[in-house]
Amino acid sequence: MQTVRRFLPRGRWLLAASAGLLLLACAALALSVARPGESARTYADARARWQSRPFGDYRIVAQDERCTYDVLVRRGKVNSSLRDSCSFRARPVDALFALVERDREVTLSCGARACMCEALTLVRAAYHPQLGYPTEIRVTVQMRPRWLSLDVWRTVLSTGAPPFCGGTNTRTISVLIVDPLPQ
Repeated sequence: MQTVRRFLPRGRWLLAASAGLLLLACAALALSVARPGESARTYADARARWQSRPFGDYRIVAQDERCTYDVLVRRGKVNSSLRDSCSFRARPVDALFALVERDREVTLSCGARACMCEALTLVRAAYHPQLGYPTEIRVTVQMRPRWLSLDVWRTVLSTGAPPFCGGTNTRTISVLIVDPLPQ
């Protein structure tokens, strides 16, 4: 501290340290938002395979954590259920692709006093080699401080620590079967 105080007027060292932390946080945020080209290309290829499939209507069986659904999809919508222990969470393949598109999505998480936290959604998917539909989707939601919020920096400066925003939650959806329905 003595070295820093020699070069900066009294009280300004805290401002310089805060500015340095802000720059570091912005750099880390910029690196975390960049979507890798490989996964974007893989997604686009899989989506194109699915859109060029030789059938429209299909049966999908999927496991979403501890529940399973077996439904018929007609014209892109869940039409009827053969079995659904997921309490109406059954999704057609297009909705699964929409879930994959949420990769790197950041949403605010506001509390009683301010919006000091945000949720970062990370999605990893594997795709069927011929038809392209997602065979497994792993969704991880990480709660973290929203470093662009002045309230976060006020908390850091007053308490010496960032706000506690919670932990990480992960869930996996596995598509077991996609079978074409007779026309």
